[in-house]
Amino acid sequence: MFTSRTRTAVITGTLTLTAALLGAAPAGATPTAAQDPVAAQAVPTVGVSVVNTYNNRCLTAMGTFSGASAQLWDCTGEARQKWTVNWVYTPLGGYYELRNSASGLCLDADDNTIGSNGTRAQVWECLGTGQKNQHWRFEPATNQADVYRLRSRYNGRCLDGEYQQLGGNGGRVQLWDCYGDGQVNQLWKVA
Repeated sequence: MFTSRTRTAVITGTLTLTAALLGAAPAGATPTAAQDPVAAQAVPTVGVSVVNTYNNRCLTAMGTFSGASAQLWDCTGEARQKWTVNWVYTPLGGYYELRNSASGLCLDADDNTIGSNGTRAQVWECLGTGQKNQHWRFEPATNQADVYRLRSRYNGRCLDGEYQQLGGNGGRVQLWDCYGDGQVNQLWKVA
């Protein structure tokens, strides 16, 4: 025989378990540390620069139209080098979109070349939670504060400054197999 207190505990436990299994999150929710370990690290979110640690150049949108390339340029503080980092709800948790301040477009892995190393990074219309090639996981680098690898949800590859073009402005940004903290062209400071 169930008492009122027992029924309440069973219902509450069932609802909690159901929400956990379904990964339910109310609209406008922000991630918790359990959903997203990176959220606990306080990644800056509005008007940030994403700076390649190899050459200290900023991730820059080269236009305000879908398909404009992302490149590395000297950091000048202009809007095309500023990004808003928005948490994206996914069943796996821990993913973000990067929305460019000048255009409102999202950092995007070109789906025409996404199957291999060298996938072109560009900006594109933000298409929401179903657009895996616009979702990025911020993976903290070991022993380096505020430094991350940005891993694509679509193919697991990392945002990468093309090594042969890192010497000057206009360096290509692409996706490449992730190689860890020693591969500094895949490490990004967010500030």
